[in-house]
Amino acid sequence: MKFENNKNNMGLNMKYFSFFLLGLFNIALAQSEAETKPFSKISYGFFGGINACDFSNLGADFSIELNSNLAENFNLLINIGYSKIIEPLSYTVKINSVFEYDNITYYQAESYDVINHNYGIFPLAIGCKYIYTLKTFSPYLISAISYNLIDAKTEKSPSTVWSYDSYEEIPDEFKNNIEVKLPNNSFNISIGAGTVLSLTKSINIDLRYIYKIDSEIVNTHHINVGFIF
Repeated sequence: MKFENNKNNMGLNMKYFSFFLLGLFNIALAQSEAETKPFSKISYGFFGGINACDFSNLGADFSIELNSNLAENFNLLINIGYSKIIEPLSYTVKINSVFEYDNITYYQAESYDVINHNYGIFPLAIGCKYIYTLKTFSPYLISAISYNLIDAKTEKSPSTVWSYDSYEEIPDEFKNNIEVKLPNNSFNISIGAGTVLSLTKSINIDLRYIYKIDSEIVNTHHINVGFIF
């Protein structure tokens, strides 16, 4: 199953990425100078944008981000928000059901097509940004790890149902009862790049692209724009 493969690969990715992220934090703290104390500067931003797993079926992103300096070119970031992710699919599910009504037992076979999986993601992310500061714009690299709460739903076609007098009459293809169980939480790692454009002394525009590798659901591309204060 795809979810199981993602989970196994994600375990290794998360382990190595966590060591990488901790290494960046240690480097940043080691590089900190007396005149630029860690956590002496704080900024926050509001972001919106789009996401997609294959640049079709676009979903929406909204987030709030807190930034604070670790060293001259390194920032710590904490990000919370909401994303609507759509995973387009095309496969048929065949199941059966047995139920009783007015002391009569009913046997049914049901078939429907899965169109997509819709995920409402509530992430909490922590990571870092390496910023190359210039006069009017500042390009940066970004990386983060995230824990996500997921509200998952399946969009499917109308069902076709057949009724039978006994369970034995139900065709074998309907007796597996295989339905994908969608996750309610996950972890992901994010890598990306962006730039900050200075508008005024206190307001900046942040443009970024991020690729998210998830432990349970589809991997996604994100393009966001935000205002930094």
